[in-house]
Amino acid sequence: MIGHVIDVEYEDGTVNIAKIVSDENTEYMVKPLINVYDYVYKFSRFPHSIPKEAVSGFYDTTNLEDTGLFTKIDDTYYESLDTSDSDYECEDY
Repeated sequence: MIGHVIDVEYEDGTVNIAKIVSDENTEYMVKPLINVYDYVYKFSRFPHSIPKEAVSGFYDTTNLEDTGLFTKIDDTYYESLDTSDSDYECEDY
């Protein structure tokens, strides 16, 4: 599971894409996808823990671009392909 792209549903009901960085028994350490500017995103440098029950979906890939939702710009940044997805809320930093 390490490196897999997932959907995380937080207690407030928001859903965010994240990448699993470690498996800690009943929790995952994840790096959430964050909005850098306009439609450009990157994975946060700061992991946080989530309960495994918070995972609302697995994309069965370790590459964000394989989800069909983003294209890879370089080794760090991704561009959103669908800017009309109102169900997805990305953290803004």
